Amino acid sequence: MKSRQTLPTLNVKTEPSDFIPTNMQIDAFARRLMPEIKKFFADEQVQMEFAEWRAKQGKDSASQE
Repeated sequence: MKSRQTLPTLNVKTEPSDFIPTNMQIDAFARRLMPEIKKFFADEQVQMEFAEWRAKQGKDSASQE
């Protein structure tokens, strides 16, 4: 019988809104996230959907005038 791995209990005494990340944490987060964002926007399907969305936005704003 396999034993289940249990996660440690975290005793958080502050609200998430109290969290102020350090510059080093922000930099680490950005370094991890930016390559994924670049891959997402480089996708041809995403670019086509964005172009369609922009065209629709232009039509919607023109019809409101």
